[in-house]
Amino acid sequence: MVKLLYKRVLIQNLCVNKNVLHLGYVAHDNYQAMIQNNAWLHSELSEVALSITGIDYLSKEVKELCKLGYDGYTANVMRLENLNLDKKFDVVVCGDLIGHIENPGLMLEGIKKFMDKNAILAITCPNPYSLARIIKILQKKLDRDWINDELVSWHSFGTLEHLLIRANYKVINSGYYAGYVNNNLIKDKMKSILPQFLQDGIYYVAQNK
Repeated sequence: MVKLLYKRVLIQNLCVNKNVLHLGYVAHDNYQAMIQNNAWLHSELSEVALSITGIDYLSKEVKELCKLGYDGYTANVMRLENLNLDKKFDVVVCGDLIGHIENPGLMLEGIKKFMDKNAILAITCPNPYSLARIIKILQKKLDRDWINDELVSWHSFGTLEHLLIRANYKVINSGYYAGYVNNNLIKDKMKSILPQFLQDGIYYVAQNK
C-alpha cells in the first residue's frame, strides 16, 4: 500500500517560514469560490510563509487581490525579465502552470533572477498517465473535451526532468502526488493501492546550478 502525498501539504511544507514567490497564483478567475472551499493554494501558503508575492497575467484579479492584502504583480511569466521586482526569494512555486504556457524554457530561465543562492523551485503538473486520465481515454473521451481550457501541453515525469536539466537546474526531489488534499476517504483508499506512476500529479523540487 502506497503512502499518499498531497499537493497542498507538499508545497506548504516547502514554504514554512520562507520568502515565497508564487507564479500563476490567481488560479484562473474563480479564486473567490476556491477561497470559500478552502482550496485556494495561495491563501494556504500565506498561512505558513514568512512572506509571499504572487505573479499572474490576470490584471483585474491581481488588483482585486492586492486590495484584499495579497501582494502581487501582473506579468507574463515568459517575460519575467521585464518585471520591475527587485527581490530574492527562498522558494519559487510553479503549481500546475508549466503546461499552460507556450515556452516553459523562457519561464525557467526568467525565474532565476528571483532565486536566492540556496533557493528552490517547486513545480507541479497533472500526470498525463494517471489512472483517471487513462480511464477517460479507454472510454474514448477526447482530451479536448475534458482538459483545462488553458492547457497547451502535457509533461510526463521524464519530460519534465529533461526540461529542468536543459534549463540548468539540479533536481533535489521528485515524485507523484495523489491530489490536492485528502478529502475523500473512499477514493484515497483506492488510490493507496495504486502504483505511484498512476497517481494524479507530478512534482519536482530543483535548484539553479
